[in-house]
Amino acid sequence: MYELDPESVEELDHLCETLGSKAEQLKRAVGRVCADPSGQRNPRHSFTKKFRSPWNYAAGAKKDDVTEFTTNQWRGLFRLLEDENDGKPVRMLAFLAIKGRRFFTVKDCPWHK
Repeated sequence: MYELDPESVEELDHLCETLGSKAEQLKRAVGRVCADPSGQRNPRHSFTKKFRSPWNYAAGAKKDDVTEFTTNQWRGLFRLLEDENDGKPVRMLAFLAIKGRRFFTVKDCPWHK
């Protein structure tokens, strides 16, 4: 299981405040991705896929280390990170800020235009 990085948690909470009843659906999808980023373990999900050209959107990104978050209404890019907390390794999932945002509606998503 991965933990969502603090900046991503903050933006997700801020976004969900504006969504009303749809907020729970987005939080559930992000939680499923944190539990299994690949979507291959049971129960499977299709909220993620490899992202083919991250260098256009994420500074310093390589081809194989960025994954796309793909729900019906939301998009985002994220990386899996290893961090340390009190000397213990922590597995982090960090949504990447692109032009200051971490979550996009499909119609506002810069790589779908």
